[in-house]
Formats: sequence, structure tokens, C-alpha cells
Amino acid sequence: MLLYILKAFLSFLSEVFISLGSQLFSQDPAVLEIGTYILFAILISALFNGFTGLFTSIFQAFGQGTPTTIMALAQGVLFFPVIIMLHSVYGLHGLIWSMTITETITCLMGTILFILYGRTIKQLKRENSLAAG
Repeated sequence: MLLYILKAFLSFLSEVFISLGSQLFSQDPAVLEIGTYILFAILISALFNGFTGLFTSIFQAFGQGTPTTIMALAQGVLFFPVIIMLHSVYGLHGLIWSMTITETITCLMGTILFILYGRTIKQLKRENSLAAG
């Protein structure tokens, strides 16, 4: 619960400081508007990127090479087709949101892989705790 409150508070602060931070570099309203828009998309992307990194780290920690490789490849391989497709359909807005879409897809893949490999991870965790204790 505390984590969600902290996340909400940090999101609020970042939203406030996006506008203020953008004003340090330009006073042009059009630049400020697009800069704020881009930073907002990047912040959302960072949230999903954090979960993607968490899933990848969990898989690595338990020696699960297949899901680790899938996650690493998905993050890199999906990005370029998503950029090309979204840019051709939505123009600049598609280009801006392509990283967020890629990270969301990769995070969903990580969730699915975590569910699929969850039993294996739990079994490895149980075996490690029995060996240690």
C-alpha cells in the first residue's frame, strides 16, 4: 500500500516538474507543449521498463535462460517494427508512443512468462531453501 502511495506521489511530482523542467530550455509554447507530451510518454514507458527489468532479473536469478533471452530479444527486436508501424499510421504521435507500446508489450510478455515459469521458479526456490536449511 505504501508503495502505491509513493508511486502516486512521485507521479504527481514528475508531472508538475515536467512542465517546469521544460521551461528551462525554451519559452516557446509549441516546444513546451510537445516536450511535456514526450516526457509524459517517456515516464509511462519507464514504469513498464522497470517491470520488464524486474522480470528479466528474476529469470536470471533463478537460472532461467529461455525467458531471459526471450525478454532481452523482445525488447530490442520489437522496437523497430513498432516505430515503423506507428510512425506510418500516426506520424509524430506514433513515434513518440512507440517506446511505451514496446515496453508495454514486453512487460505483458514478462508477465505471461512469469506465470508459465512460476512453478519452476517456486520449485527452485523451495530446493534452495531446503539445501540451505
